[in-house]
Amino acid sequence: MSHASQADVRYESETNTYRVGRDGDGDVGTAVVRAVAAARDVDPLDVSPLNDVVDPDALNALFESKIDGTPRDGGTVQFTLDGCAVTVDQTGDVVVRP
Repeated sequence: MSHASQADVRYESETNTYRVGRDGDGDVGTAVVRAVAAARDVDPLDVSPLNDVVDPDALNALFESKIDGTPRDGGTVQFTLDGCAVTVDQTGDVVVRP
């Protein structure tokens, strides 16, 4: 991972996955793009637009805290972006398998 924006993406060799938490501002879509870029060893700008496969605003909304500020319970979203299997878990953490 030679790209600075991908510095927080962790590669886990035992599962051949790349993992990243959502950005500090809570943007799940940006975390997805960074993780896919790391898995493909490309610049994030070279990843296909996320909105080609999922609505980024809807994705972020799914993982926002409830109106009372408590985190949401359970649930995941799975999709494919640039040939990578992407899973976003209930915390908004992203796992990508090339």
